[in-house]
Amino acid sequence: MSNLPGHLQKVPEPKTPKHPLAKLKKQYGGLNAYARHKQLINNYQLYYPSDKEKLLAKNSASTSGSTSAYDVLKRSHKFLWDADDITEAERSWDAKLAKRYYDKLFKEYCIADLSQYQKNRVAMRWRIEREVKAGKGQFICGEKRCNVDQGLESWEVNFAYEEQGEKKNALVKLRLCPECSLKLNFHSQKKKAVKKAKKEKESRKRRKHEAKSKEKAKRKRNDSSSSDSSSDSEDEEPPEPTEPVPSSSTEDEAKLKAEAEKLAQEAASIWAKDPLDEEKRNRQFYCINMPSLLHQAFLEERSDLLKPAKPQTSKTGRCTSMCPQNELRFRSKNNLVHPLETLTPFAKLTREKRQFDLDKAVKEYSRPAADKKVNFNDVRPYDTLMSTSEYLLSIVDSYQSASQWPLVYEFVCDRFRAIRQDLIVQDLKPQRVVTLLETMIPFYLDSRRKCIDLKTNVIDPRLHEAEMDECFIRWLQAAKDGAEVSPEIIQAYAYYYLNNPSLIIDLLNVFGESESLLDLLRFSIQFYNGNSWLFFDTYKNTRIHYQRSALWIHFADMRIFTLQCFRASMSAPRISFPLELLAEHLGFTQSADLGSCLRELFKIDGSLVVPFAFHGLVHLNLTKPSHCWFAD
Repeated sequence: MSNLPGHLQKVPEPKTPKHPLAKLKKQYGGLNAYARHKQLINNYQLYYPSDKEKLLAKNSASTSGSTSAYDVLKRSHKFLWDADDITEAERSWDAKLAKRYYDKLFKEYCIADLSQYQKNRVAMRWRIEREVKAGKGQFICGEKRCNVDQGLESWEVNFAYEEQGEKKNALVKLRLCPECSLKLNFHSQKKKAVKKAKKEKESRKRRKHEAKSKEKAKRKRNDSSSSDSSSDSEDEEPPEPTEPVPSSSTEDEAKLKAEAEKLAQEAASIWAKDPLDEEKRNRQFYCINMPSLLHQAFLEERSDLLKPAKPQTSKTGRCTSMCPQNELRFRSKNNLVHPLETLTPFAKLTREKRQFDLDKAVKEYSRPAADKKVNFNDVRPYDTLMSTSEYLLSIVDSYQSASQWPLVYEFVCDRFRAIRQDLIVQDLKPQRVVTLLETMIPFYLDSRRKCIDLKTNVIDPRLHEAEMDECFIRWLQAAKDGAEVSPEIIQAYAYYYLNNPSLIIDLLNVFGESESLLDLLRFSIQFYNGNSWLFFDTYKNTRIHYQRSALWIHFADMRIFTLQCFRASMSAPRISFPLELLAEHLGFTQSADLGSCLRELFKIDGSLVVPFAFHGLVHLNLTKPSHCWFAD
């Protein structure tokens, strides 16, 4: 090529310069995101030591300025929103978030915190959905820590508060028990909330009374003016005598004169009598007739004592069947017969073709109206409620297949809710309340596990938790009132509320300090600290089925927490862990279930490497764990 003439020689193409970061790309290409970030930060601190303080200051400023959604809500929340605030919510993202949260609140009754009532400081907030479903603030006392549901009173309170540096006030309604009502009125008497119909009736009476009083005053003024005119006419000179003309006024004057003469005669006869003679005659009468008068008084007193006592209106149900007759007629007329109340429970029949089997009909739950009075002819007494509960539990034992369970669960949950409704409106003894609730609690604990095992969509987790909380709250209140409770249910209560040690302390306040309760409190603290080995070992050694179900509820939380701890402590490159040993530690009977959980938690694609290594796995927050986390 060099012997060729210059114009024929091939000019070499100029080399394209490499990208300045090409060497860095080759150097950091084999690292994951976290290792790459760590290496870059180390190099920066090594080669630019003077800028280290600037970097730290910048990082601290960025972390201090970061705000979460809760901080935004806390800063922008308002007790009441007006038209100006709504237009502000359309412009600002913070206000829009606070307005969206405000729209989810229920603003009929308030929840109050009366812990500082002696300082005249009362905190109030609106109710959330869970409290409305449980009846808190309307059918249960609206004080934050009070659970009394008897003798509630409605109060209208002018709530004065300070919001974003501005003083405001709002008229709100509260439903409180007698004790909390005294706290509310400690400094000043508040106004009771009266229904509108009653207010209108009172105002109508007041207007009618005022109209009558005005009419009377008008009549008096007319009478006085007529008397003045008559006196003026008397002072004038008498007119010339004319012939008498008969009129109504002369007749009235004649009647008045006759009545005056009669009264004068009666007064003269009374003053003519001697008072001493009258007293003698009275004394003589009482001396003669005293024995008969005393005897008559004795007979009257004895007849009052022997009268049959008026029947007291006790709050006790009078319906001896599982379903009242009024409800049977109504539901038959409107084709509201449940399949489990027929002779063929699982036959595919339309609503019009279903007919009651009277031995299987059970009263359904109906939401109480605000002004509706309780008809105790439709309320079942304690014995009927117990037999109904036993019948419902027999249905649960009879139909256990996957195809039958959704219908059974829906039916039994609704009927147990109706039983609790009848229980609340009656004056039942605390021991009977405990006996009834202790038949329901095992069903609620076991049914939740069965629904998740069968992967059915019939269960509403929030409603189920609300019903479970209601059962335990009423059970604990009856225990405070002196009822004897089952030790197994106490243990189930502690296991169910394992993630909240303060509720377990309530058991110590009610039942006193015993060794078994202190052990439960220690176990709760160990669970709170993440002692997974003790938790799963306790589950294996528990033999009562509903206690195991109460522990099983916490499986996902404990397993996720333990795996995150393993990832943080064993993330070095050369550390591996046998899957069988890890599955045994986390209470899995099969390693395949553990593999599904690891793939879901750490977003691992494909098969797992055995033995398993936590190196390079990213920390993820799992909000809705799937079915595999609850595998036994």
